[in-house]
Formats: sequence, structure tokens, C-alpha cells
Amino acid sequence: MKSKILKAIIYSLAIIIAAALLGNAYKSRVKTPNTITVKGKADKEIHSDIARWNLMFNVTHPNLKEAYKKTQANTDIVFNYLKSNGLDDNEIRISGIDINKTYETVRIPLGNNDYEYKNQFTGYRLKRNFFIETNKLDTINILVSEISNLIAQDIEITSQTPEYYYSKLDSVKHELIEKASEDAIERAKKIAKSNNQKIGKIKSAYIAPFQVTGLYSNEDYTWGGVLNTSDIIKICTVTVTMEVEIK
Repeated sequence: MKSKILKAIIYSLAIIIAAALLGNAYKSRVKTPNTITVKGKADKEIHSDIARWNLMFNVTHPNLKEAYKKTQANTDIVFNYLKSNGLDDNEIRISGIDINKTYETVRIPLGNNDYEYKNQFTGYRLKRNFFIETNKLDTINILVSEISNLIAQDIEITSQTPEYYYSKLDSVKHELIEKASEDAIERAKKIAKSNNQKIGKIKSAYIAPFQVTGLYSNEDYTWGGVLNTSDIIKICTVTVTMEVEIK
């Protein structure tokens, strides 16, 4: 009899202990971590200090020697034009000459109203590029707007849109990371204070890709980051996301 009572007691205790263990396990599983996620943001207006501008011209002629002579003459005209308008030798880089043969499709009668088409050699097309890099942004703007002066000299010139860069962008990025991090921490402090708590350790931090957009542009941010090169004045923005412990 005593043995049966003892077994019943042990069985009851086992059920109580198992239930307690399961309850604690459930509480542990659903317990919300004492952390908050906040975002900090910082931005800065920057003014480009480097301009890059590419232009090129073509010369077409049935005789290669004559095409080369014309290319050399055009090279001198373009180079002198750039220098006379304020650019220095070390700001102008001239490419080699790219030479291609040109063809046209002609229809050859075969009789009986039949024809065949062949590519007939017509001459040569020579191309030369000029690569400009300078800190004289105003000079570049004037040269681009007056490119018709070269066209008026019978030069088949093509001008690309200038690109503008800021040489100290890396230092700006470091500065903005610091400011965005401070902004995130301040936000965390305010949230914690509203609940009569304080912040603890930073559990994790993520720096989003930098967004460099034109000051007056409507560019959208992208996951990979934006680097605007078409505007002289830009806005550099960074966002930092932090998970902060609260206690």
C-alpha cells in the first residue's frame, strides 16, 4: 500500500516539474529582447572641384594619307583652342588615332532584272579623343557652350556632357558616418527616456550606401547608392541603423 502511495506522489511531482520546465521554456522563447532599432541620418552640401570632359572628332577621306594629314591638322586646332581658353597642357590628354575602313552597300545589275548587293570600300574614318580633367569648372562650362566654334572650322566634333566630382568625398563620408551615428544614439536615448529607461550597449550597426544627389534634382535613392556627376553642387547623405540595448 505504502509503495503505491509513494509511486503516486513521485508521479505527481514529475508532472509538476515537467509542467514548470515547459512553462519556463515557453516564457524564454517568447520573451522580447530589451533592444530598440533606431535610424540616424546626416547630410552635407558639397561643391564639386573636379571636372572631366571628353570630346572627339572624326575625319573621313578616301585616301588614308590625306585622312591622317587632316586628323593632325584638326588635332592642332582643337588643342590650341583648349589652351587659348584657359586649359594647361597637363589638363589635356590626347588619345591615339583610331582608324577604320568605311564601306557602302551598292546594287550591281546582273541582267534579266536580277541584282546583287556588295559592300564597296569607300575610304577611311579616323577618330581622335581628347580627355580633359581640371579644377577650372567655369572654363569647362564656357568651352562646352562654345563648342560650335570648332564646328565652324569644319571639324566633325562630338562633345560629351561634363562630369563633376568632389576630391574630398571620402573625408565627407567619415564625417557623416560619425554624425549619423550620433543622431541614432540621441534618438535611442529619447525613446528610452520616454519609458524611464536608459540605453546600454550597441548590439549592431548598419551603414546604408551613400547617396550623392544633385542639390536641386529629383533623384531617387537606390539600394546600391547614387553618385551624381552631372551637377556641380550636390548633397551627400548617409543613414545609419542601430540596434541598441535598453535597460
